[in-house]
Amino acid sequence: MNMPRIIFIFAVIFVLLGVGAYLITGAQSWTALIPAIFGLLLAIAGDFSNAIGSFSKTIELNPKFVEAFHNRGEIYFRKGNYQAAIEDYNKAIALDDKVADLFSGRGNARFALGQTEAALADYQSAMSLAPESAKVATEFADTCQSLGRWKEAAEAYQKAMKADPKYVRALQNAAWMMATCPEDFYRDPEAAATTAQKAIDASQGNVNAHMLHVLAMSQAAQGDFSKAINTINQAIQMTDEGALRSELSEHRALFQKKKTYKQPAND
Repeated sequence: MNMPRIIFIFAVIFVLLGVGAYLITGAQSWTALIPAIFGLLLAIAGDFSNAIGSFSKTIELNPKFVEAFHNRGEIYFRKGNYQAAIEDYNKAIALDDKVADLFSGRGNARFALGQTEAALADYQSAMSLAPESAKVATEFADTCQSLGRWKEAAEAYQKAMKADPKYVRALQNAAWMMATCPEDFYRDPEAAATTAQKAIDASQGNVNAHMLHVLAMSQAAQGDFSKAINTINQAIQMTDEGALRSELSEHRALFQKKKTYKQPAND
């Protein structure tokens, strides 16, 4: 394919995206839409600082453009500026309080700042707005699991997996909880192994070290330490991430001593 044809195809796609965004987002004017489109392209390219500048320009041109606040809030969150993210989500919600992703996004930022109860309230608002969303239910479940609120976590994971039986994040994190929960009532090694394998199958070949880590924990919880060591070795070979490799090595050492890992108990 020659370069002029590539440029032509890109131009067509760009225009179609622009028209679609104009119709869907309510930018209300092309002058506000153009920096918004550039903001999206910059964010996709990982240029978050300039993406923020583009969305800020969009907001200056159209202060009622909900998605501009939403997208800028997402970028602030990725940059670790959680308070700025919350402020943008607040503005977006003030303009449209019927969008589940705005509440779940604000919940993520609030949780990162340690505002636990406010975060959980946001997740619950998101679930009420999008009761069939596996993503929203999983975000709530993950937060509950991290806090040791096992009952709420288990119920939310079940809701997520019912909404989307192939949602990898829900399958993976539910399996982790069933393999490592300190409370016997919620620990189920067999179901954990089955669910961990479902996550791998649902990944459609995009298996990563985290998925194998969960499977290894499930195998160890079943008492099959030899298989768990083999699986966790595969996970170690698959990642260059230092912190993850260290964690995997620590868990392998437990398996070699025929010991399992359990999350800290909720006192």
